[in-house]
Parts: sequence; structure tokens; C-alpha cells
Amino acid sequence: MPVEKVRKGKVSAPLQEHFESFLQLVSASQFSKCLRRLLLSYIRNEVQTGVDSFLEEFIEDLEVFFSLLDTIEEEYI
Repeated sequence: MPVEKVRKGKVSAPLQEHFESFLQLVSASQFSKCLRRLLLSYIRNEVQTGVDSFLEEFIEDLEVFFSLLDTIEEEYI
């Protein structure tokens, strides 16, 4: 069942300025890659602590998939 998003109103000018500044200062590609590394690091840490050990099998697949996404971005986008 889809969740309806409730919008509280218009985006304020200060919020819009901050968002535009973020887009100008931060490389979306680099930020995406950092988030991926953060996710993998978190999963590895969870595996080492014994929590959610099923994730251990998933880590390598995620790394391969992220590598594929990077290649697609570099070659096709």
C-alpha cells in the first residue's frame, strides 16, 4: 500500500538557498560513493559484532553491484 506524502507548504527561500548551495558545493557522485562506503562499513561492523550475520553473504554482492553502478555512471550517464 503506497504511503501518501503530506507536504506542509511551500519551500521557504532560506531552505531553497541551502539546497542550491549544497548542490553547488557537493559532488553528487562523490557523495553517493561515500554513502555506499559508509553502508558497507556499517554492515561489516555488524557482521564482526555478530549481529545480523546473514549480512556477511550480502557484502560482496553489494560491492560488485556498487562497482557496476559506478561503471554505468562513468560510461553511460
